Amino acid sequence: ALALPGVSDASVDVIFDKGLVDALHPRDDDASRRSVGKLFATLRRVLRPGGCFVLVSMLQGHVRSLVERACDGAWSVDA
Repeated sequence: ALALPGVSDASVDVIFDKGLVDALHPRDDDASRRSVGKLFATLRRVLRPGGCFVLVSMLQGHVRSLVERACDGAWSVDA
């Protein structure tokens, strides 16, 4: 489900997430990091250049760290 095989590369202008990252990463462990890594790989694949990913999160410390690592400087993170 995290791969979104039916969505073409670089075809989405805006992705809005309210709580999915929090649900996939409830604790800081390998399984959670892998799930969120798959999600961010999919987001990078489907977003058009200049597209926008809006994340509404409780932004617990371990989640913020993971999001910042997943963005890898390519996206800005504002809280």
